[in-house]
Amino acid sequence: MKILKRFIYIDFMFIAFFVIGFVLFPKTNLYFGFEKELKKYEIIISDETIIERSFGLQLIDGNIYAQGIKSINFKEANIDFKIYRNTIDIKSISPFSALKSMVPDILYISLSHSIFNPTIIHIKSLSSEWSIRGFVDIKNRKINIVLIPKKNFKRREFLNLFAKTTKGNYKYEQKF
Repeated sequence: MKILKRFIYIDFMFIAFFVIGFVLFPKTNLYFGFEKELKKYEIIISDETIIERSFGLQLIDGNIYAQGIKSINFKEANIDFKIYRNTIDIKSISPFSALKSMVPDILYISLSHSIFNPTIIHIKSLSSEWSIRGFVDIKNRKINIVLIPKKNFKRREFLNLFAKTTKGNYKYEQKF
């Protein structure tokens, strides 16, 4: 009985140390490392306000530049780091100028990654015209996206990349 109590005590201390260490870990440094990696692909996130939370970050009012062109504005992005699942939720996304005719305003985009399936990143998105479900398979280097149109759906230029399914949805599959 005494050994069991000691084992439970040691386990509790280990878990408490891990949680406290994770909460105190400077997550902004991790975010700046992510920005540095994006810069290699000529993608820059700027003008955002960063708020550090216990298990993640919150970015408010940011702009995303692709190859020096102001492409997207977002109102809020939440990055959550958890032991078993990491998620990025971006809300109120508005494309700029030339993209406006191709893509409508997007209500949210959600990217999630689980340790139970580490090679897959799940994608969900919703706009006033469609919803998207899909995944990116990092190991097999494959993207699979299904676009589900709503009643007020307008055909956009980017749909040329998608194939129409028998259910009336649009599917995009690509190896990279």
